[in-house]
Amino acid sequence: MVAYSCHVYKGVIMRLKNILKIMKRDKPYEIQQGESGLFVPAGDEPIDSPNVQFRMPKSLYEKFIAVAGDQKAAWVRQAVREKLQRDEQNS
Repeated sequence: MVAYSCHVYKGVIMRLKNILKIMKRDKPYEIQQGESGLFVPAGDEPIDSPNVQFRMPKSLYEKFIAVAGDQKAAWVRQAVREKLQRDEQNS
């Protein structure tokens, strides 16, 4: 029973450490304290949509990495935004 309790507590501690790591990550947007006292996004629209994943040929991926560098997510968001704007203008 004691060994089981220690195992459970160790699991809880590991989960809490992971939560703290997530909370310390840089946010993709600034936050501020709103009038209600809750923290809300400030400035640009927050990035709170579901995660989008896709596969591409290795040659395309290598070109993408060469152009986007460390800002891969921001680069893809901008590319999608530009494509949507072009499609709106053409329709």
